[in-house]
Amino acid sequence: MREFKWAKRLIFIVIPIIIGIVFTQLGTASTVYNLTKAQQLQELGILKGSNKGLELEKSLSRLDGSVMLVRLLGDEQLALREKYMHPFVDVPAWGNDYIGYLYEKGLTKGISSTKFGSQDLMTASQYATFVLRALGYEDSKGDFIWNKAVEKLVEIKSLPQLDANRSLTRDFLRDDMVAFSHYALNTLLKGSQDTLLDKLVEKGAVPTETKLLTSNSFNIQGIAIGDAVSDLITKRGKPDRIDASQYDFEWYIYNKDYKQFLQVGVKDSRIVALHSNILPWNGKGLDHQANRVIVHEKLGDPLDGIIIGNTKYTETANDRDVYLINNQYYLYLYYDLFDGDKVESIYMLDKQSRESLEGFYSSGGSEVVRAFELQVLDIVNATRVKRGLPVFKWSEQAAIVARSHSSDMAAKGYFNHVNIAGQLFSDRMIDGGIDFVTAAENIAAGGEDAFRTHMQWMNSEGHRKNMLAKQTYLGVGVSFGGEYKIYYTQNFYTP
Repeated sequence: MREFKWAKRLIFIVIPIIIGIVFTQLGTASTVYNLTKAQQLQELGILKGSNKGLELEKSLSRLDGSVMLVRLLGDEQLALREKYMHPFVDVPAWGNDYIGYLYEKGLTKGISSTKFGSQDLMTASQYATFVLRALGYEDSKGDFIWNKAVEKLVEIKSLPQLDANRSLTRDFLRDDMVAFSHYALNTLLKGSQDTLLDKLVEKGAVPTETKLLTSNSFNIQGIAIGDAVSDLITKRGKPDRIDASQYDFEWYIYNKDYKQFLQVGVKDSRIVALHSNILPWNGKGLDHQANRVIVHEKLGDPLDGIIIGNTKYTETANDRDVYLINNQYYLYLYYDLFDGDKVESIYMLDKQSRESLEGFYSSGGSEVVRAFELQVLDIVNATRVKRGLPVFKWSEQAAIVARSHSSDMAAKGYFNHVNIAGQLFSDRMIDGGIDFVTAAENIAAGGEDAFRTHMQWMNSEGHRKNMLAKQTYLGVGVSFGGEYKIYYTQNFYTP
């Protein structure tokens, strides 16, 4: 068996130049977004419907929400067995055991001394309060304020901001209840390294063998490998751009708002790849606040390589771990070496799609070149937004200059800011008709895609400074070929 490792090269330069020196588609109020999650909760026995089905489009009643709290606490069988009493006259017979349990434990009150308000509608804040209590948080002890409970779920990385915003801008539906509950299962209990799902399994409230349904399934803002593209379009609308990839799928790019930046690989109407360096994600007790130590505690040792045919390709690196999840997809976790090895970005790639490309590198058609260039811009801008910095504007002039330099390095066998003719990038930018006050350049070689190359730059101090600097424009140029197979150039400038 052959073993193949990618090679990387990085160089940066920044030169200040003085002037004058010659150098969504929107859903309706009752749109259902969480059918797949609802079906998973139903299989776990946490969500139960009626003869009318799951009725996700209906507003959530206080009674239905209370029943879900009992199940999230893992105490449904206890409630049904003990038959605690309560003083409310408006609770139907089927709900008496649930409300009796919550009343006995001090977890709910009525709207009066004799009425519970069974058919009154529950708000997002009220249900979020229930979820937080199931996770071990107590409003009575100051852990949160009930009318800010949704914000608390976002703060503890249980609930994506997108779902929080939706729940607060429409009647709280059973569909929203499903989202809150499903995300809670993969959330760590207060002061624990166990998730709510771990607790339910331990209490025997859900079957042990069904634990894989949620705990081993990673998602980015509730979107997972294998989901239907129709579900994606319902949640996020049509993509802002569609890119080619080096694999057997297309990228749907969501970059209109970099706070919500997401790349989704689509093949045969299914999601086969996901990447973001800004959105919340979770899975198996991990979320985007994790660092390398926590990842290794939860997932164990990463793969030392991926075997395709008779060749083993080394994928794990000093700033990246790779895992095979459920024999379905590869999970790439990229670490920020300047910030305690925290996970900076996540990339999930369907196993079959990964293996559709032998080795690391595409043949580099013009569509893939353009895709890589634009994705470098997107990823840098999402990185900047996450750190409170303004985004770069795209410069096609700078991209032409950058692309020419990448092509020149690949064709002439060198790797340097100074080309064979002795020109610095500043000379090349002036020749390209660009007027600037300050300018900078990053170059890289050997990174198999925009994600890999971006993190190589981010984990190199000089390159990182250039990408986070106060510049206005960025142009990116990519060229395939040469000793390192692929070359990247970033040209930054401020007029």
